[in-house]
Amino acid sequence: MKYYQLAVEENEEKDVEFKDTDLPAPELDLAYGYDLSKKHVDKISIMLDQDINLKDWASTVLPVVSKKMLDIILSFNCKGIQYFPIEIKALNSNKFDYYVINYLPSLKKALDVENSKILKAFMKGAKDYVVIPSIIESETQNLDIFRLQQADFRVFVSERLADSLKKAQISGIRLDEVRQSPKTKGVRR
Repeated sequence: MKYYQLAVEENEEKDVEFKDTDLPAPELDLAYGYDLSKKHVDKISIMLDQDINLKDWASTVLPVVSKKMLDIILSFNCKGIQYFPIEIKALNSNKFDYYVINYLPSLKKALDVENSKILKAFMKGAKDYVVIPSIIESETQNLDIFRLQQADFRVFVSERLADSLKKAQISGIRLDEVRQSPKTKGVRR
């Protein structure tokens, strides 16, 4: 099975920039997938100071997604995902229902370190940076969406989920194929 890194599509249009006070948790807590189950979150309302065309992935940094994208993700094996509703209001009085997704599963053994491209940290206390990950399929717990503990805030999806996102023409995302570990050969799904 192939895996893809789920990334934000780079484009000329301005994406929504959210402030920490707009969201159910600080930006870094969401970017790194910290558990927010103990936080009580009511529906969040955000007023934009401009009109904007929202994509299915609406933010350059945080996973703020449309209901269409959320529904596709939730239809797959995605245990551990938390999501919080956001109502986005534009200057022209349009209202959009979106969600902040918090991806919790962070797999410890799914990165094939030997076959990944990793930049070694030169400074004391700094972490090595995984440039091109190689994923060991047998260690993914059959999840269709997950993080790799060594790859910080990045989110990875299975080929099945990637195909569904493409078929549904989800806007605002980019799917970058990652290496399949040779340790995966012969794995059955």
